[in-house]
Amino acid sequence: MDLKLAAVAFVASLLLINQLILRSALVARGWVFYLLQGFHLAVILAAALVPLPAFEVVPAIRWVVVLALVLRMAYNWRLRALWFEREQRAAFEAEMEAARRDGPAAPP
Repeated sequence: MDLKLAAVAFVASLLLINQLILRSALVARGWVFYLLQGFHLAVILAAALVPLPAFEVVPAIRWVVVLALVLRMAYNWRLRALWFEREQRAAFEAEMEAARRDGPAAPP
């Protein structure tokens, strides 16, 4: 296995680990999400700029890969937004349940 192929396999495995972390509870921590998105952006830039043999054979492959990575990054942002929306909805429902259980507040 040559060095470029090993590097591509390593980056692909890191992207898979990235996706697993983004689907876990760690995404609620802002710095984890932004660190992973920064890594994802670095991979996108590398795919666009680093010459790889597969990209040299058919140049359109490079832009298909870059587009797929950009779409994956946008999907990660959507997952994070859904995560926070779900957390806010759960907090609101818990607050409403507590208010229903306690009854109306007494006038001052």
